[in-house]
Amino acid sequence: MTRTFDIAVIGATGSVGETLVQLLEEREFPVANLHLVANGESAGRSLSYKGKNLRVRDLEIFDFASVRLAFFAAGSKVTQKYAAQAAAAGCAVIDLASGLPAAQAPRVIPEVNPAVLASLSAPYLLTSPSAPGIALAAVLAALPEQVRIQRVTVTACLAVSSRGREGVSELARQTAELLNGRAFEPQLFDRQMAFNLLAQVEQTDSAGHAALERQIASELKELL
Repeated sequence: MTRTFDIAVIGATGSVGETLVQLLEEREFPVANLHLVANGESAGRSLSYKGKNLRVRDLEIFDFASVRLAFFAAGSKVTQKYAAQAAAAGCAVIDLASGLPAAQAPRVIPEVNPAVLASLSAPYLLTSPSAPGIALAAVLAALPEQVRIQRVTVTACLAVSSRGREGVSELARQTAELLNGRAFEPQLFDRQMAFNLLAQVEQTDSAGHAALERQIASELKELL
């Protein structure tokens, strides 16, 4: 008999949360009861899961003791505020926003560093690396058996959806304005994003590195 788990998705109404709910259904994850959770005006909405409409619960009053596992997909600040509360209630946490320090919630990719799990005790606090970090680590982890890596140069092309709904909405707005021959002022990005590829969208530090570049480098050191 397959074990099932009561699971919560924190940030269920965001782009990452909605995609995660779809994946749980498509991959037939062993969910007993799924709790969709969000804060602010999103609480009270309904989302579809396996043919049923589930009401989104308010994060402020959600009881983490009612679930065994919580996916945090509502941004780093929400993770930082509520992860400890979830763990204290005996709920395992998977942070999808890199809101927790590695010492508290190590980054784990099952195909790369599964041994990390053996050193942890319940309730588990884990961090899912960034999408570029996962792709790079999965490839680089297999190379040392064949070659000695000295340097890796990477070009990571990210979709505007990596900025959440705001990124997608901004792309849609710019696209509509351009197709209708109208001028517009960029809002989320500092330049035109529609029909374009931006080489840099973040401020850099004194060494010329953006926050995402620093994050990927840190993730690879930890994972490998």
